[in-house]
Amino acid sequence: MPGEAGSSSDKQYVLSESEMALVLNMIAVVSKRGGFLPTEFKLIGEFWEKFGGKKEEPEAEPQPEPVQ
Repeated sequence: MPGEAGSSSDKQYVLSESEMALVLNMIAVVSKRGGFLPTEFKLIGEFWEKFGGKKEEPEAEPQPEPVQ
C-alpha cells in the first residue's frame, strides 16, 4: 500500500520550470525561517543540489576607497 513504512514508490512526476522554481523558493524561505529540523538538513540539501538550487554567495564587504 502506498505510503506504508518500508515500501518504495517508483512514481514519477513532471514539474514545469516555474513549478520547480516555486519549490526551490519555498525551500529557501522555510530554511531562512528555521522551518527544518537538523535531521532534515541532509535530505533538503541533497534535493537542493540535485534540482538546481543556487548557492548563496556571501555578500561582498565594501572596499575602502583608494587614498589619492
